[in-house]
Amino acid sequence: MKNIVEFLKKLRKDDWMHFTVSLLLAFVASLLASEMLPEGTSFRLTAALMGAIVSVAIGMYKEVFMDESVSLADLLADASGAVVGAIMGIL
Repeated sequence: MKNIVEFLKKLRKDDWMHFTVSLLLAFVASLLASEMLPEGTSFRLTAALMGAIVSVAIGMYKEVFMDESVSLADLLADASGAVVGAIMGIL
């Protein structure tokens, strides 16, 4: 547990912002996709995947086209937030 706390203390504010925005994007996109798809487990997984893809695509677009340089830490934070948000969206 101590190692996890130390790791979280080392994260930059920018990483937290990328994680949070990506989480929210994936959560909303997953909810919207699940409303449009029929009921069923496979469709819930599809909705989660759609939410994660939307979120990661927006994060990659921002990182590649709007920032001065590409940061792998930012992309990792985007991907992590997308996974957590997509899972939250289908629960």
